[in-house]
Parts: sequence; C-alpha cells; structure tokens
Amino acid sequence: MNDKNQLEEYSFPDYDPDQQLIAVSKVIHQLMLCLDTEEKTFENTDYSKINNKYAEDLYASDLCELGFLDVAVSHSAIAIFAPFLESLFRHEINTLKKNDYTGTPNHIRTGRNNFWNIQYFYSSDGKEQKGIAKGIFQTLDALNILKHFPKNTKEMLEIIFSYRNYTLHNGFEAKIEERNKFKNKVQANNWSNCFFWSTTDGKPYMISMKKEFINECFIFCRLVKKGFDKKGIFEL
Repeated sequence: MNDKNQLEEYSFPDYDPDQQLIAVSKVIHQLMLCLDTEEKTFENTDYSKINNKYAEDLYASDLCELGFLDVAVSHSAIAIFAPFLESLFRHEINTLKKNDYTGTPNHIRTGRNNFWNIQYFYSSDGKEQKGIAKGIFQTLDALNILKHFPKNTKEMLEIIFSYRNYTLHNGFEAKIEERNKFKNKVQANNWSNCFFWSTTDGKPYMISMKKEFINECFIFCRLVKKGFDKKGIFEL
C-alpha cells in the first residue's frame, strides 16, 4: 500500500491546492462583500426624498449599475472556480496515471487513447467527443473513485463549466440568440435555482449566479479537494 505522500506527483512537487483554496476563499469573500455593500447602499437609499428632477433617472442608473456589478461578481467567481477545479482534477488524475492506476475493466473509457485526458469523453456508441465536465466525471467513474466525491458532482461540473463557457465566449451582454440558447439549457436542466436573469423589454438580458449558488460552488471545490485527500484513492 502507498499513501499519497509516497506517490510520484504528476506535474511538480510544489503543487499546492490547499493554498489555492485559501486564495479562492479570500477572493470570493471580497467579491461577496463588495456586492453586499452596494446592495445595502441601494436598498437604503430613499429616492422619493431626493429633491431633484433627475431622481427617477438616478434610481434607474443605480439599479443598472448594481445589475452589472452582480454579473461582474458572477463572472469573476466562475473564472476562479472553473480553473481551480480543472487544474485539481488534471493534476490528481494524472498523478494516479503516473503511479500505474488503470481503468475499470469493460468501462467504455478503459483502453481509449484519451483515457487520461479529461477534455474528452466517450458516448454510448464509443464516439470520442470533447467536453470537460463529462470527461472529468467519466474518468472518475472509470477509475471507480466517484464514491469519494459529492453525490451531485456530475451536475455541478456541468453547471460550472457550462456557465464558464457562456461567460468566456459571450461576455456581459451576449447576442440574443446566445441568451435564449443558454436560457433554454438552464430550464431544460432545472438549473433555475442557480441563476438569476435580468431582463430588458421582458427578454433575457444578463445572467448571474445567485449568491447561494456561489457559496455552493465554493463548498463543492472544497469537497472535491477533500475527496482527493482521502487515503482510499491513493492505495495501490
């Protein structure tokens, strides 16, 4: 039996997900603090008492500014969560590879050219396709280590990397076609409890993660890291 401390690391011995997670925690805390402060300022402002003919315009302007800040916080958060998870899975899975782990016999992924490449997954007909969320989950399944991770790992990976891709390629104000496409995806997968849409003329405009879901994403990152810390994974 080998424990993790005796295994040969995949990338470099100084790889430190603990310090990464501490940094993630501090940045997320500051982002949420900033958003909470601005929301309270807006909520505590009584625009009806502003003796100014532009009070109505000021309300609309402040509301719009708060909406963009909400989206900016979400974009920043997902830009932290997704890279943390991707690098963690890549490092830990390839550490298993370097220490002679193999796939479960008869698994659709076992024996494939890109078995260890988390960017790819294999469909039921054996076709290789690109998709990191499915690739990570399928690799964990093929290695028979899913039991070490949260039960909602599959869903969380899909949500996090889907939103990461949407924000990365579309920015704050996506084309209406892209907004509708992502909105349909959210509805089809029952992800509405994770996101909030601002609208314009009754149509979807910008999408942000709900505060509760941002917190859930951080907890998920922590649990994934903890999952790889479990001795059972690294016993040969």
